[in-house]
Amino acid sequence: MINGRTPAAKITKQLTNTIPIVAYNVNNPVETGLVSSLARPGANLTAIPNNIRGFGVTLKSVDLLRQIVPGLTGIAGLVQIDNPALVLGWRAIEEAARSIGMQTEEIDLHSADDLEPAFASTALARSQAFENSANSILLPVRSRVAQLAIQHRLPGITGTLEFVQAGLLLGYGANKPDEARRAANYV
Repeated sequence: MINGRTPAAKITKQLTNTIPIVAYNVNNPVETGLVSSLARPGANLTAIPNNIRGFGVTLKSVDLLRQIVPGLTGIAGLVQIDNPALVLGWRAIEEAARSIGMQTEEIDLHSADDLEPAFASTALARSQAFENSANSILLPVRSRVAQLAIQHRLPGITGTLEFVQAGLLLGYGANKPDEARRAANYV
Protein backbone atom coordinates (compact mmCIF):
# COMPACT_ATOMS: atom_id res chain seq x y z
CA MET A 1 0.00 0.00 0.00
CA ILE A 2 1.38 3.39 -1.01
CA ASN A 3 0.35 6.64 0.64
CA GLY A 4 1.87 8.90 -1.90
CA ARG A 5 1.30 11.42 -4.59
CA THR A 6 0.79 10.48 -8.20
CA PRO A 7 4.50 10.73 -9.20
CA ALA A 8 5.49 8.34 -6.37
CA ALA A 9 2.79 5.86 -7.39
CA LYS A 10 3.95 6.01 -11.03
CA ILE A 11 7.53 5.23 -10.02
CA THR A 12 6.40 2.32 -7.84
CA LYS A 13 4.27 0.95 -10.68
CA GLN A 14 7.32 1.03 -12.98
CA LEU A 15 9.32 -1.05 -10.50
CA THR A 16 7.09 -4.11 -10.72
CA ASN A 17 4.29 -5.53 -12.79
CA THR A 18 3.61 -8.54 -10.56
CA ILE A 19 3.26 -7.27 -6.98
CA PRO A 20 -0.24 -5.91 -6.28
CA ILE A 21 -0.16 -2.23 -5.31
CA VAL A 22 -2.89 -0.16 -3.68
CA ALA A 23 -2.13 3.55 -4.01
CA TYR A 24 -4.18 6.15 -2.20
CA ASN A 25 -3.86 9.89 -1.86
CA VAL A 26 -3.19 10.20 -5.59
CA ASN A 27 -4.53 12.89 -7.91
CA ASN A 28 -6.27 12.21 -11.22
CA PRO A 29 -5.08 8.59 -11.59
CA VAL A 30 -6.96 7.99 -14.85
CA GLU A 31 -6.04 11.29 -16.50
CA THR A 32 -2.34 10.88 -15.66
CA GLY A 33 -2.19 7.30 -16.94
CA LEU A 34 -1.66 5.66 -13.56
CA VAL A 35 -4.69 3.39 -14.14
CA SER A 36 -6.96 2.68 -17.11
CA SER A 37 -10.08 3.42 -15.08
CA LEU A 38 -11.10 3.52 -11.44
CA ALA A 39 -13.45 0.55 -11.90
CA ARG A 40 -10.96 -1.53 -13.90
CA PRO A 41 -7.38 -0.34 -13.27
CA GLY A 42 -5.98 -2.73 -15.89
CA ALA A 43 -2.73 -3.73 -14.18
CA ASN A 44 -1.26 -4.54 -10.79
CA LEU A 45 -2.03 -1.10 -9.34
CA THR A 46 -5.36 0.04 -7.90
CA ALA A 47 -5.69 3.76 -7.21
CA ILE A 48 -7.93 5.53 -4.75
CA PRO A 49 -8.01 9.19 -5.77
CA ASN A 50 -7.65 11.75 -3.00
CA ASN A 51 -10.16 14.08 -4.53
CA ILE A 52 -12.51 13.44 -7.40
CA ARG A 53 -12.25 16.91 -8.90
CA GLY A 54 -15.38 16.82 -10.98
CA PHE A 55 -16.87 20.05 -12.22
CA GLY A 56 -19.26 20.30 -9.26
CA VAL A 57 -16.46 19.94 -6.70
CA THR A 58 -14.24 22.53 -8.34
CA LEU A 59 -17.15 24.90 -8.81
CA LYS A 60 -17.88 24.53 -5.07
CA SER A 61 -14.27 25.52 -4.26
CA VAL A 62 -14.64 28.65 -6.38
CA ASP A 63 -18.06 29.34 -4.87
CA LEU A 64 -16.62 29.13 -1.34
CA LEU A 65 -14.07 31.79 -2.27
CA ARG A 66 -16.86 33.95 -3.75
CA GLN A 67 -18.76 33.72 -0.47
CA ILE A 68 -15.69 34.87 1.46
CA VAL A 69 -14.71 37.63 -0.97
CA PRO A 70 -17.77 39.60 -2.12
CA GLY A 71 -17.36 40.78 -5.70
CA LEU A 72 -14.59 38.27 -6.42
CA THR A 73 -13.62 38.56 -10.09
CA GLY A 74 -10.15 37.00 -10.19
CA ILE A 75 -8.44 33.92 -8.79
CA ALA A 76 -4.81 32.86 -9.09
CA GLY A 77 -3.51 29.32 -8.95
CA LEU A 78 -0.22 28.34 -7.36
CA VAL A 79 0.51 25.39 -9.66
CA GLN A 80 3.20 22.76 -9.26
CA ILE A 81 3.94 22.76 -12.96
CA ASP A 82 5.97 19.52 -13.04
CA ASN A 83 3.16 17.45 -11.48
CA PRO A 84 0.63 16.64 -14.23
CA ALA A 85 -2.03 15.60 -11.71
CA LEU A 86 -1.90 18.98 -9.94
CA VAL A 87 -1.88 20.84 -13.26
CA LEU A 88 -5.07 18.98 -14.19
CA GLY A 89 -6.59 20.01 -10.85
CA TRP A 90 -5.82 23.65 -11.58
CA ARG A 91 -7.26 23.34 -15.10
CA ALA A 92 -10.54 22.18 -13.54
CA ILE A 93 -10.53 25.19 -11.17
CA GLU A 94 -9.82 27.48 -14.15
CA GLU A 95 -12.73 26.00 -16.08
CA ALA A 96 -15.09 26.40 -13.13
CA ALA A 97 -13.98 30.00 -12.50
CA ARG A 98 -14.26 31.00 -16.15
CA SER A 99 -17.71 29.39 -16.42
CA ILE A 100 -18.98 32.02 -13.99
CA GLY A 101 -17.09 34.91 -15.58
CA MET A 102 -14.02 35.06 -13.36
CA GLN A 103 -10.49 35.82 -14.54
CA THR A 104 -7.73 33.32 -13.73
CA GLU A 105 -3.97 33.66 -13.37
CA GLU A 106 -1.60 30.69 -13.32
CA ILE A 107 1.56 31.01 -11.26
CA ASP A 108 3.91 28.13 -12.01
CA LEU A 109 6.05 26.77 -9.18
CA HIS A 110 8.93 24.32 -9.51
CA SER A 111 9.91 24.21 -5.84
CA ALA A 112 9.16 25.85 -2.50
CA ASP A 113 11.84 28.41 -3.38
CA ASP A 114 9.35 29.89 -5.86
CA LEU A 115 6.87 30.76 -3.11
CA GLU A 116 8.17 34.22 -2.14
CA PRO A 117 8.49 35.41 -5.77
CA ALA A 118 4.97 34.08 -6.44
CA PHE A 119 3.47 36.24 -3.72
CA ALA A 120 5.48 39.22 -4.99
CA SER A 121 4.27 38.69 -8.57
CA THR A 122 1.91 41.05 -10.32
CA ALA A 123 -0.22 38.05 -11.35
CA LEU A 124 -1.05 37.30 -7.73
CA ALA A 125 -1.45 40.98 -6.93
CA ARG A 126 -4.13 41.26 -9.66
CA SER A 127 -6.08 38.41 -8.11
CA GLN A 128 -8.32 38.71 -5.10
CA ALA A 129 -7.83 35.11 -3.94
CA PHE A 130 -5.79 32.03 -4.76
CA GLU A 131 -6.06 28.27 -5.01
CA ASN A 132 -3.16 26.07 -3.96
CA SER A 133 -2.43 23.47 -6.64
CA ALA A 134 1.13 22.95 -5.44
CA ASN A 135 0.41 20.94 -2.33
CA SER A 136 3.27 18.46 -2.44
CA ILE A 137 6.10 20.99 -2.81
CA LEU A 138 4.51 23.54 -0.47
CA LEU A 139 3.48 21.15 2.31
CA PRO A 140 6.85 21.45 4.11
CA VAL A 141 6.46 25.28 4.09
CA ARG A 142 2.70 25.40 4.69
CA SER A 143 3.08 27.81 7.60
CA ARG A 144 4.93 30.20 5.31
CA VAL A 145 2.15 29.90 2.70
CA ALA A 146 -0.38 30.90 5.37
CA GLN A 147 1.83 33.77 6.62
CA LEU A 148 2.27 35.16 3.11
CA ALA A 149 -1.46 34.87 2.42
CA ILE A 150 -2.20 36.86 5.58
CA GLN A 151 0.57 39.38 4.87
CA HIS A 152 -0.77 39.98 1.34
CA ARG A 153 -4.40 39.86 2.51
CA LEU A 154 -5.22 37.09 0.05
CA PRO A 155 -7.71 34.41 0.97
CA GLY A 156 -6.60 30.99 -0.21
CA ILE A 157 -8.23 27.61 -0.64
CA THR A 158 -6.65 24.17 -0.77
CA GLY A 159 -7.70 20.56 -0.75
CA THR A 160 -5.20 19.63 1.96
CA LEU A 161 -6.15 19.98 5.62
CA GLU A 162 -2.59 20.61 6.83
CA PHE A 163 -2.55 24.01 5.11
CA VAL A 164 -5.71 25.06 6.93
CA GLN A 165 -4.25 23.85 10.22
CA ALA A 166 -1.23 26.05 9.47
CA GLY A 167 -3.47 29.11 8.99
CA LEU A 168 -4.65 29.16 5.35
CA LEU A 169 -8.23 30.37 5.23
CA LEU A 170 -10.14 27.58 3.46
CA GLY A 171 -9.93 23.89 2.78
CA TYR A 172 -12.27 21.79 0.67
CA GLY A 173 -11.24 18.28 -0.12
CA ALA A 174 -11.20 14.62 0.76
CA ASN A 175 -11.15 13.18 4.26
CA LYS A 176 -7.63 11.69 4.50
CA PRO A 177 -8.28 9.24 7.40
CA ASP A 178 -11.29 7.90 5.48
CA GLU A 179 -9.10 7.43 2.39
CA ALA A 180 -6.60 5.41 4.43
CA ARG A 181 -9.40 3.19 5.79
CA ARG A 182 -10.73 2.63 2.25
CA ALA A 183 -7.25 1.72 1.03
CA ALA A 184 -6.82 -0.74 3.90
CA ASN A 185 -10.10 -2.40 2.89
CA TYR A 186 -8.67 -3.01 -0.59
CA VAL A 187 -5.56 -4.62 0.87
